[in-house]
Amino acid sequence: MFKIQNLSKSYSLAINQGIKTSCELKPDSELDQIKAVENISFEIKRGEILGILGENGSGKSTLLKMLAGLLQPTNGKIILNKTEIGGPSTKLVAGHENIKLIHQSYNLFPNISLEENIKYHLRFYNEDYQKSRTTYLLELCHLEHLKHKLPRQASGGEQQRTAIACAVATPTDVLLLDEPFSNLDVFNSEILKNQIVKIVKKEKLYAVFVTHDAHDALSVSDKLAVIKDGKILSIQTPIDSYQKPENEYVAGITGLCNILKIRELNIFFDIQNENQKLKKCIIRPENIYINHKGISAIVKKCSFRGDRFLLEILVGKISLILFSHKAFIPDSEVFITIDKEKIWFI
Repeated sequence: MFKIQNLSKSYSLAINQGIKTSCELKPDSELDQIKAVENISFEIKRGEILGILGENGSGKSTLLKMLAGLLQPTNGKIILNKTEIGGPSTKLVAGHENIKLIHQSYNLFPNISLEENIKYHLRFYNEDYQKSRTTYLLELCHLEHLKHKLPRQASGGEQQRTAIACAVATPTDVLLLDEPFSNLDVFNSEILKNQIVKIVKKEKLYAVFVTHDAHDALSVSDKLAVIKDGKILSIQTPIDSYQKPENEYVAGITGLCNILKIRELNIFFDIQNENQKLKKCIIRPENIYINHKGISAIVKKCSFRGDRFLLEILVGKISLILFSHKAFIPDSEVFITIDKEKIWFI
């Protein structure tokens, strides 16, 4: 089990000649705190991928560095296989030999082949094992046909897969990935997603990756954590994060959505909410349909999205978005219905 308990990271705000700078906060200090990460807890099993979804500046990278043992937590524990992992202050060399962090820069040796990059990490093993393990990793990461390429001759996705192969070459328990798909085109991104899932399951790793892209987070994660201002707002399955978000922020960051007040829903669509404590509802655009027997609406904007169109419409004074397989000109009239079973109240 890879378990995180009440992990926090704070900095103190120092003012020097009118310029604000941040520095390490002593554990007993309560003054001028900047809380980069606050009281985060979660646990994952072997072969499981936890995606952490958040905006820039939400604390994702700080959290990842603490998990890698490269940044000292202010409070909290990191436990790997029932053993607490110490931070940099407890070690001569920061980091943990069985926890590997993959950066966006890949960190490959530029003047040796992809195969030799992988083999370098096995240099302390006997030659037979080096050869068999390198061959296995080349096949696992779908690199066998590229093994003689130099890193500069490989695509970003191929370099990223090589970096992962290097990371798991020696005994590894935890794989940490920092925005692994952000520098890739759609084609290479999809290949890498499939390979990461395959590697984590095959090698039975604990895996955590951080991203600001909801599509990446939803498609790869077994569990999805949404982080904001250093706090975890929810940890759910990707399906529940999208279909049954715990709050309005989680709904918005995981995809396009309509957020309506309950009274608006009741007035225009005659849909009742039995729980009077819930004040709003989430309706995803794919759950609103154009139907000639539905409620009248006016198209305000029609945007082409490749496989479909995104319509912005007005129902009375309520603005909604929905998908359509045909284009509509602005100010044209459409009729819509809502799938009542897919409305989520919050």
